[in-house]
Amino acid sequence: MGLNQAICWAAIYGTGIIAAVSGGYIADNISIDTLMSLLALVPFAVLLVVLLLPKDKAITIPLGESISNFWKGLNTGPVLWIIAFSFLFHFQPAMGALWTNYLIEGLHFTQTEIGFADGASYVGLFIGVLIFATAGIRWQEKFGLKRLFKLFILLSIAVNLTQYLLVDPWFSRITSILEQVFPFVPPKTLRLLYLSSYNLTLSIFLGVIRMSTFSLVGAVIPVKAAGSLFAGFMSISNLAYAFSYSSGAWLYENGLNYKILRVLQQSLFGIPTVEGMHMSVALLIFIGSMAYLLSFFAAHMLPDKRQTLASEDISDYLSGPEKYQILGAAFLRKVDRISILLAVIVFQLSYFQWDMDLIPSTLFAFFGITFARKIVLDWSYKRARPAPDQE
Repeated sequence: MGLNQAICWAAIYGTGIIAAVSGGYIADNISIDTLMSLLALVPFAVLLVVLLLPKDKAITIPLGESISNFWKGLNTGPVLWIIAFSFLFHFQPAMGALWTNYLIEGLHFTQTEIGFADGASYVGLFIGVLIFATAGIRWQEKFGLKRLFKLFILLSIAVNLTQYLLVDPWFSRITSILEQVFPFVPPKTLRLLYLSSYNLTLSIFLGVIRMSTFSLVGAVIPVKAAGSLFAGFMSISNLAYAFSYSSGAWLYENGLNYKILRVLQQSLFGIPTVEGMHMSVALLIFIGSMAYLLSFFAAHMLPDKRQTLASEDISDYLSGPEKYQILGAAFLRKVDRISILLAVIVFQLSYFQWDMDLIPSTLFAFFGITFARKIVLDWSYKRARPAPDQE
């Protein structure tokens, strides 16, 4: 799974380099109407390529059986815990457009320059994939995914904090030193090279971690539901990214309405703060870095070295939902009915009260309540099963 994913993502990041560099130039030099017309041709080009692909000769699985395999796989062993870990590990209040705006308004980069720097990010991600393919898999086999990701959590906090190197006054200080060391290079070029170099280095690290996440998924997914469950994992990762950007925007607009965050900004960064102000980029970086600590909530359920090296499903680690039959049909029906009711309530809150979009609201309600249901069933099963000496 890990090596196959590396091949796919290497291709994606390769095209991402072109998209990032050209995107910055387009934003500065081409009208939005022309851009929309050009983008309309992309699906047609993809269709032409698809028509050249060989026909799929795999045996078709009935829809009902596919849904059944997905549900059983979702409730197998630690799968839902790994989904929770994936969500928490990818969820850090991020800035997205806020960061781009800071680069433009605060550091005075053009969108074309930002496009070049983003292209360097994709180069770094591509290199990260290559490192994972050559060394990352061996690291997993040597240490196990649980031990490796606990290290990744701590490293991610430290690496994310290095983003302060791109925030004034640190950015201006560093580029001033570079101008003294390389007086023959135009200051504007040095600034862009520094930004691009940072993006490249950071993304190499992110590329290795991202590929390790995909490998983690492959280690716990039951074989019969591999395709549908991997799609579910990707949906959760995308949901985490969506939450990251929306929470980052909310914190930027509303965070300083809370006294504890005003105290943090004033004490940590010495930035004058009053209620109603926009949160500083510096505090957003700090909160985003500390959010990685939430990942430890689910890290204990990651596969250890033995489970990582297993070539087939391990019965004690990947036990299926059949074990819950010991709880009785009446109890299971009651849990299912309560779960459906709670899922409807969570969807209503997400979509109508919290202004989330339809698909994120659906995913949040489904996976959130399914995870809560799994916790209840596991707790009930541990209480109901006979002691080892009574089995």
